[in-house]
Amino acid sequence: MMISHSDSNNSILRSRLRTLMIIHDVDTYRELGQKLGIDFGYLHHLANGTKTNPSDTILQKLGMKKVVTYELLL
Repeated sequence: MMISHSDSNNSILRSRLRTLMIIHDVDTYRELGQKLGIDFGYLHHLANGTKTNPSDTILQKLGMKKVVTYELLL
């Protein structure tokens, strides 16, 4: 079974959200969203994978950045 880049990215986002909840000592996406200035519904969608490809602004608020890689198809 292959894991797609979007699955991998979603896993990384979920992990980062859990880490930020611990760092900010909050229990809900609503509380985390208030701390970070991000809509809690959007955080929920990022965590469950229904939203992908967050903007650079959102990534910065999450303490992340987008990295693009290329692979050879040989």
